[in-house]
Amino acid sequence: MLRRTLGCTGISIPAVAVSTWTIGGIHWREEETALVIDAMHAALDEGIDLIETAPAHGFGLAEHIVRRVLADRVGANVRVATRCGLDWATGQGAAWRLVDGRQVWRSLRPDRVRRQVEASLGRLGVDRIDLIQVGQHDPETPAEDTVGELLRLRDEGKVGAIGTCDLPPFAVREYLRAGCLDCHQVPFSMLDRDVEIARLQGRGNRRVPILASHPLAMGLLAGQFAVGMDREERDPFRATSRFSTEALGKAASLLDRFEPFRQKYGLTQRQLALAWTIAQPGIACVLVGLMTPEHVREVAGGAVRLNSEDLEAMDALIAESGLLEPAS
Repeated sequence: MLRRTLGCTGISIPAVAVSTWTIGGIHWREEETALVIDAMHAALDEGIDLIETAPAHGFGLAEHIVRRVLADRVGANVRVATRCGLDWATGQGAAWRLVDGRQVWRSLRPDRVRRQVEASLGRLGVDRIDLIQVGQHDPETPAEDTVGELLRLRDEGKVGAIGTCDLPPFAVREYLRAGCLDCHQVPFSMLDRDVEIARLQGRGNRRVPILASHPLAMGLLAGQFAVGMDREERDPFRATSRFSTEALGKAASLLDRFEPFRQKYGLTQRQLALAWTIAQPGIACVLVGLMTPEHVREVAGGAVRLNSEDLEAMDALIAESGLLEPAS
C-alpha cells in the first residue's frame, strides 16, 4: 500500500482509505452491519488503516460500527477521521435540513464543536480522533473561533490533524487564514477537477493535502452503468445529466479506450481510475465508500504508480471524451 504524510502532522495515511458514507439511511437493514464490519476488517488486512466516518452517517450508527471494529483490533494502528459541524440531538444552531425525517442543525460555535467532538469520542470508544474535519460552513461563527476550540482540543490530546470537508472555497480560505488546515476533503476524479486544488497547492511552502472523495464519479468511472439503464435503477442521486444516455455512451467509449492501460498494469477499471487520481498533484488519498470485502480488496489494488507518459495519454483521452465538468 502506497502511503502519504498528512501535511506537517507527521501522520502517515494510506493512499486509499475507506469512508462510511454508505452506512445508514431509512433503507438500512440490520444484516448490512455484519457486511460492512467484514469490509472494514478486509480493508485493515489490505493495509487500508484509515477509516473516515461522520456523526451524520446514520445518526451516529457509523461511528458505533467503527467502534466495534476497533474493539476487535486492540493494539492495531488504525487511524480514524470524523467530522464536526452538524447536530441532530440538541436542537441548537441553525436549521440545516431534514434527513430521513429528522431535523439536523448546523453550528460551529466553540462550545458546540467541543460537545460534538466529545460525543464522537464516546461513540467511537477512543481517546483521540486522528483527523477532525469541519464538515459544514457556519456563517454565524468566525473560522478563528472554531479553529481556536479545535486547537484547544488538540492540546488536550483529543484530536490530531484538523481539516475541512466539502466547504465552499471562500470558507476554506478562511481556515487557511486562521492558520490551521492540515487537509481538505473535496470530490475529485478524472471528471471532476476542482480548480481550488491548484490554489491550495500554491501558497508558498505550505501545501494543503487533498482527500479525494467520489474518485469514481459515483460509479461512472467503474463501468458499472450500462447505456439504456433506467434512471430509476441508478438511484435518485444519479438522476442528473452526468448519467444521461448520451453521457453513459461517452463514458463507455472512454473506458473502452483505457483498455491498453488496464492490460499494461493488470488493473480493473475501478483500480485504474483510483491509480490515476492518486497520481494527481496534491492528492494525499482517495476515499472509497464501504461496500463488501471483495470490493475493498479490489480498491486496495488501485494504490499503484502509473508512469508519466501513460498519465499524459490518459489525460488526452479524458479531454477528448466530452465528459469533463467545466472548471468552477
